[in-house]
Amino acid sequence: MINLTGAQSLNQSKESDAIYGSRLLVHFDIDIDKKIYKWKAYIPGNVSIQEYLNTNEAVYAKQITDKEKEWELSPKTKTITNEDNKEITVDMVIDEIVKPDIPDYIEERKTAYPPITEYLDAKVKQASIDPDVVEAGELQESEYYANASAVKVSILKK
Repeated sequence: MINLTGAQSLNQSKESDAIYGSRLLVHFDIDIDKKIYKWKAYIPGNVSIQEYLNTNEAVYAKQITDKEKEWELSPKTKTITNEDNKEITVDMVIDEIVKPDIPDYIEERKTAYPPITEYLDAKVKQASIDPDVVEAGELQESEYYANASAVKVSILKK
């Protein structure tokens, strides 16, 4: 049985860090067979935190079970570059594999999309009376759409 404890939202003083749209980032503990996992999830703003966590217990348990299996199959070391710019092999800890998938695709896309100001600038240029500026705006808008579409292709919905 899973006991969900310690549920809390973080960074409430900085809402932009914790909330995306109507979602709230919540950190909580999951107790599975007396083993505690530090987990986090985005909770819709229109339900209570505990209600949402109770409804999604099986989802979190499956995520943990799948990641535990992945840990068993993964190499227990990784290669990193140290401060002397040399590659070295270090031990991994289980928390590097068995962890929640946060940021999720929404957060990843949010940081990868081109700045909206590029789109707005393109629209302003398209409203110009100078044909060269209009053409530059159309090209800029096409580039914006291409870059935004590339983000959607490279960061898939999960």
